Amino acid sequence: MSQVIDQLTKPIAISEQETINAKIKEKQAQFHYLLTEEAAARIISQEGGTLTNEQTVFTPLVNLSQGMRVTNVFRIIQFREPHKFKKENREGLLASISIRHGEIEGNLLLWNTDAKKLLSSDLTVNDCVLVRDAVVKTLTPLEFNADLLTTVQKSENTDNANNEIPQRSLRFVELKTLVPSEELVSIKTTLTNVGQVKQFESNGKKGKLCRATIRQDITTIPLVCWGEYAELIADNKENKEMLLVDVKARQNKLSNAVEIHTTNSTRITFGKEIERDEVTIKQIGELKDGDNATIHGSVEELKEIKTVRLCDKCFASIKGETCQCGGKAQHTIIAEAIIADSSGKISCSFFDSRALQLLEMKSIAHDIAPIVKQLKNESLKGKQMKLAVNIKFNGFLNQLTANCKEIIKAGELL
Repeated sequence: MSQVIDQLTKPIAISEQETINAKIKEKQAQFHYLLTEEAAARIISQEGGTLTNEQTVFTPLVNLSQGMRVTNVFRIIQFREPHKFKKENREGLLASISIRHGEIEGNLLLWNTDAKKLLSSDLTVNDCVLVRDAVVKTLTPLEFNADLLTTVQKSENTDNANNEIPQRSLRFVELKTLVPSEELVSIKTTLTNVGQVKQFESNGKKGKLCRATIRQDITTIPLVCWGEYAELIADNKENKEMLLVDVKARQNKLSNAVEIHTTNSTRITFGKEIERDEVTIKQIGELKDGDNATIHGSVEELKEIKTVRLCDKCFASIKGETCQCGGKAQHTIIAEAIIADSSGKISCSFFDSRALQLLEMKSIAHDIAPIVKQLKNESLKGKQMKLAVNIKFNGFLNQLTANCKEIIKAGELL
């Protein structure tokens, strides 16, 4: 940085000085003249401008003081849930990561555009990042604030990150062996189906969620994204590779199916789009209890459409407005249809986004579900469906039933 200031002060040719001044004034104008000349010079330098060719000087992470600027290489330990906020009638986005250098650990806070860049990047836990010109916000706990001068980029040079510090251990699991647990797990998977973002209110606080489905080989299970993760997942295309870090496996108390839920420290990284792998389609007559299979049939009958009241925390079925766990009731759509092929037929349940996809609707008010059933019953008969299902034996009905995990294709001649 000293070289930049030297260039601004040392005697040089008038034409060269005019060029430098013009670049600085242009950058100041870009930021509505809220930048000092030094700040404008810093940004030009970081953007690859010609004012300086200075090498990176790392800041010793001892005897830090509030307001001090820090440049160093850190290892990402954990991501924090992004949050939207309002200030002076303007909305903003905050994202933060826990970073570590040697024995020193702290949080880096990024705002608005920088936060969006972080969330859309391929950075994940255990990556090393070069952080330039972050401001020490607080010392206890240690927090760095990113401002207009701060840049964050992936670094392959881990020497300065102290290689003696081991990487954080992540527990990777496979969907086919997943069981409900409070343990944080990581999953390499594919996003296959994305529902709509839903709003809800619990304990006086508003929230949102989005249900999707993920797949490994032929195993497909639901993914439930909360808060800003709901918006993040809804903005992405289906059939995309995904890395999920710090998620939990939970059991849906209504369907008994295992689901993946985001947590306050989840990191979702998206990879390339992929072609769907074709899997062997089972005949309905060949299905057995416990099967995770793909079936191809047509809608023979729309048996029922209903909404049930589930707790927004534990997903238990409740009658009142609140659950014993303190959660509040939310309406969940369930559609039940008979799917048939040449070998037999089976009753299949569709939840939430899959129910809406079956019914070819964007939303259904909970009080008009019976009317929708009457209107849709005839129009859906004969509709071709290719479904990923989980098969269970219903002891009460004394027959096999299916739970739709994903509508792969619908309404097409397959």
